Amino acid sequence: MKNMKWQEIIEQDKAGLIAKYTEILKEKEYGQGLLKYIDRIMEIIEKENYQKLENLVEEISEIPLYRNIKISSIQEAFLDFREAIAFKLKDKFEKNDISGELILKELEKLLFRIIFKVSELYLATHEAIIIKQKSILDRKIQELSMLLAISSAMNKMLDLDKLLILIADEVLSLVNYYSFSIMLLNKEEELELKVLSGYREKNPSPVKFKIGEGVAGWVAENKKSLYISDILSDKRFIEPYGEVKCIFATPLFSGERFIGVLNVDSDKVNSFSKEDRDILELLALQASVAITNARFCEEVKIKNRLDPLTQIYNNIYFEKFFEQEMKKNGQKEIPFSLFIINMDNFNKISDKFGYNHSDEILKKIGVLLKKNMRKIDCVARLGEDEFGIIQIGVDGREVEREGLKIKKIIEEYPWKTECEKLTCSIGCTVYPEKGREKEKLISQARSAMVLAKKKGKNRIFFYSAKMDE
Repeated sequence: MKNMKWQEIIEQDKAGLIAKYTEILKEKEYGQGLLKYIDRIMEIIEKENYQKLENLVEEISEIPLYRNIKISSIQEAFLDFREAIAFKLKDKFEKNDISGELILKELEKLLFRIIFKVSELYLATHEAIIIKQKSILDRKIQELSMLLAISSAMNKMLDLDKLLILIADEVLSLVNYYSFSIMLLNKEEELELKVLSGYREKNPSPVKFKIGEGVAGWVAENKKSLYISDILSDKRFIEPYGEVKCIFATPLFSGERFIGVLNVDSDKVNSFSKEDRDILELLALQASVAITNARFCEEVKIKNRLDPLTQIYNNIYFEKFFEQEMKKNGQKEIPFSLFIINMDNFNKISDKFGYNHSDEILKKIGVLLKKNMRKIDCVARLGEDEFGIIQIGVDGREVEREGLKIKKIIEEYPWKTECEKLTCSIGCTVYPEKGREKEKLISQARSAMVLAKKKGKNRIFFYSAKMDE
């Protein structure tokens, strides 16, 4: 707004002009704080106590509103303010009295001092804001740099279990938590606990949630993050652990497919800021990619070491397992037994009932052998109807007894065949008692198995040097 000359003010309609500029101030956010000062300034002028005008400088400049608006708007506010006061002064002076104009000039100087004072405060305030924003920016840059490093480390980790532990460790470098967990969707479409860190490590149950159950179940059902600042006020939190006060949970996706939930708890109410939650969501995106890659590699590894028909280990993995055990047990000299198992007259079953039926029998043999062995042992399909077993810690004194158990598993199962009962011939040897070379030991066990066949089948032979004569 342009400044009006005093002579022009005198010529204007008093009521109309005052109303006009008063309405302008009312409409503008910056003007509302000034309206109450007009009457006070008029009173000071009427009493000719101009020193009191100076006292208003500090008071007006301290109005909080003026610390948050642009300097140009502050100046505009006080110019509008000056015009409104000018109209108030019109009746105080005669038309040609120069006193009114002099007062306005003094008043104008005063108002500009107020503008400069407010501007100084504005700049000081915004300098502090800039410093704070720079600090926030520096923190974000640091967090993003850490996130990039974490992402790189995660993508190099192809072992799923080790990857989940890495994620739990790295989250703590970004956000302080009381407990942390990752739950992944299993084949039963339930959320299953896969990694735990913090307080809940001492009390991990329940380890599974159904979709829609609890906080993790809610996130799985709604496919979006959930922040509960105070768990006592939210019924979705099924069972508090320790001193947990608030929780943030965010979904994990492989593409558009939901795969799990990342949970972070705190022992303080409203503990996770918006910035914390944003960085956790970014981490969840990176973790999802790493988990998907690790799972894919795991599936490929499993596929490469499993026999496609029986879903037990194949011959390649059997030999690899053999080598690993020899290397691992080389210094400790922990013995292990090797069994080669061949089905007796299996070709007759295939000829009479067809390959589909014989395949089902082979699948069942694989299931039976795996079920009756320990997790530390290795059960594999070596050929058409030939299987291999490595039993860790079984020496020469126990090998024959264990072989008889294997033979009994096959012999006593109620096979649905119309031919003679299904039996097997077994050859076995022991590491390191009978040797330390993989090929030699496998050859020994196979030689013993062949001899069992020749001697009438349905029996077990333990390798001896005489078999080579």
